[in-house]
Amino acid sequence: MVFRTEMTLEDLLAEPMVAALMRRDGISIGEARALYDSVAPQLKDRAKRARSRATSPGHMPWTRCCSEQISPPKFSPLM
Repeated sequence: MVFRTEMTLEDLLAEPMVAALMRRDGISIGEARALYDSVAPQLKDRAKRARSRATSPGHMPWTRCCSEQISPPKFSPLM
């Protein structure tokens, strides 16, 4: 069995299992294309935002914080 992580819409619609599920659910190819066309721009924007938020090599994402979070607490001399 071959696993693929990316497919075009045409490849996806050509899959026998997808065609069977679409027939069962009463979804036409035109409806599937319209849904894809409405969602695709949002997915591309989300991918662009994710790339822009990517951390640089050697930077651990969990170390991102504000300086207030890592500064030592201030103690009063009266304590």
